[in-house]
Amino acid sequence: LHKEYRRQRQMCIRDRRGFIEALRALKEGYSIAMTADVPKGPARKSGVGIVQLAKHSGRPVLPVAVATSRSIELNSWDKASVNLPFGRGSIAVSDLIWVPADADDDTLEEYRLKVEEGLNAATKRAYELVGRADG
Repeated sequence: LHKEYRRQRQMCIRDRRGFIEALRALKEGYSIAMTADVPKGPARKSGVGIVQLAKHSGRPVLPVAVATSRSIELNSWDKASVNLPFGRGSIAVSDLIWVPADADDDTLEEYRLKVEEGLNAATKRAYELVGRADG
């Protein structure tokens, strides 16, 4: 069962406070959504923070991607897009990624790459579902 939705402020898990706040929310049974790539890029390169959070919380990472058939692509570090109305939309997911609690630095890097691969696979699939090959 899911706990009720609770709006959580945007947090940066690169700092200790944001990491602890996210970890606390997960331990309380909430789910959180976050981007895996970190500001200043490069785009679609996962940071280690999401993997550290999975390690310490015991909760998995679920790679999710959203695509629409009509959008404007921004020239920003993260290659963000603005979805336009009157198109088709899709949401795709990859397999859950469980990070071992005893993961060392080399293992964390291995799982960081798995998150990145999962996100790329989900993104590719989401774009395919709306008839686009540019995902």
